[in-house]
Amino acid sequence: MTTYFTLLYSNLSLSKYSRTFLHKTLLTIVGSLLLIISAKIKIPIEPVAVTLQVFVVLALGFCYGSRLASISVLFYLIQGASGLPVFTNTPEMGLGVAYMLKGSGGYLAGFLFSAFVVGWLYEQLESPKFLHILATSFAGITAIYTPGLVWLSIVYGLNSTTLLFGFWPFIYTDILKMFLITFIVFAFQQLNQQKSINMFNKNL
Repeated sequence: MTTYFTLLYSNLSLSKYSRTFLHKTLLTIVGSLLLIISAKIKIPIEPVAVTLQVFVVLALGFCYGSRLASISVLFYLIQGASGLPVFTNTPEMGLGVAYMLKGSGGYLAGFLFSAFVVGWLYEQLESPKFLHILATSFAGITAIYTPGLVWLSIVYGLNSTTLLFGFWPFIYTDILKMFLITFIVFAFQQLNQQKSINMFNKNL
């Protein structure tokens, strides 16, 4: 259905480049907003709360691609570094760069790596199977945990406490998120392929 807003957008005296830039800017803002919202949704699991950010980061990588997903996460990190309370435990545990230099700083950096890795790997797959998508999700999880645990060990030392607060409370739920996003991406991919086949058959 053609709406007033559709007609207004299509008749705007903007170049194709300007419309593309506007579209990508809006997607970047939406991506960062999803990260902010997911940071504030906490699942109370001892000894620390779990959020939905890992799921959103993986989803951005699959949906946006490596470049736009990375830009969205970077925009989110810039907001946090500037002092806005966009991170999980802000403003209770600090704001800005001072917060990012604490234990969770490595995971925040990992979000950026993960968004790029997931987007880039998925872009390389012409017709990905379920296991390909699962492996891509696993690579995204690894890209979060690797800098996260390294930085946590630098700040607090590499010991059992590091694993207690930086690995074990999150890994089980993150594995669930990994499988969930894999199922969702695979389902949408199958749906799109079926639609393409139906359209091709209609044109025969």
